[in-house]
Amino acid sequence: MPKRVGIFSGTFDPVHRGHVESCVVALGALTLDTVLILIEKKPRRKTGVAEFLDRANMVELAVSDFPSLRLVDLESDNVTTDKTLMYLEENFPKGEYWYIVGSDMLEHIQDWPGHNKLLTSMNLCVVLRDNDDLKPVKKHIAKLQDEYQ
Repeated sequence: MPKRVGIFSGTFDPVHRGHVESCVVALGALTLDTVLILIEKKPRRKTGVAEFLDRANMVELAVSDFPSLRLVDLESDNVTTDKTLMYLEENFPKGEYWYIVGSDMLEHIQDWPGHNKLLTSMNLCVVLRDNDDLKPVKKHIAKLQDEYQ
């Protein structure tokens, strides 16, 4: 049976309870086998972030009680759709892939390099953030589904 794999990426500066909760909730709600956490080494939209190794150590510590959550280093400065899919296909061939994203990032997803491939190659799991209203989030998801399915 193919593995069900979640992907959760970000800067994680700092990693916080919301990041971990997002992964744990997605793990259970989607019956995922694992959630892979990918850290942007050189974030595209943020400056002045802590060193990658410090952020990686913080993430490892934050998820240490959850064996199904695992930090993965793609060994590149930025998380890209192509590199992520290559990693998934090599390590979880014919898996079912879920990209986990906070509702605050949903409005930016179409600005990401490779977003077309991401939205056609992976399922999307949107986690509500900051008490976001569900109605506009559902509307945005419906728009993406119409455009990319």
